[in-house]
Amino acid sequence: MVSHTSPPFLAGLYLGLSQAGYLLTLSRALSSAHLTYALVLGAWLAGAALGLWLAIAPRTALALGLTVYVAVQLTLTQLDFVAVSPWCFAPAVAASGLWSGRFFVTAIVGRTAPGELFARETDGFLVGALLATLGYAFAGRHALWVLPLVAGAALLRPRTQ
Repeated sequence: MVSHTSPPFLAGLYLGLSQAGYLLTLSRALSSAHLTYALVLGAWLAGAALGLWLAIAPRTALALGLTVYVAVQLTLTQLDFVAVSPWCFAPAVAASGLWSGRFFVTAIVGRTAPGELFARETDGFLVGALLATLGYAFAGRHALWVLPLVAGAALLRPRTQ
């Protein structure tokens, strides 16, 4: 089970990579307008809030979000300026944000103090967002699905207590 044994920094890294990846990809493929930013942020937060309350296994939420994320990335890899509403992607973004809520629900029951947990996750998130931006700038579109896939696979790897 992905729980408090998931390193908070790695969790934040994955979340930062995938959230920034959505923002960069949807901005490139659809629009860089404020609506795209609002969609990513709003749908992500809705998914995270739902993850706080849904009784879904954390591994399932992570696998679902990662699968949907990679599917969106691969779908939009070869497309620029698609004439579709950005809101078509809201369910995918929300599904990817679902694990964020599950992570915090399960991680908070661990031995780590909440302040330390949030600090380490936030550090990872900032590094992830920066890596997504740099990866996109220097390695191109493929970095936006490869980097989160690697981080997500590391989180899905079985852990010992």
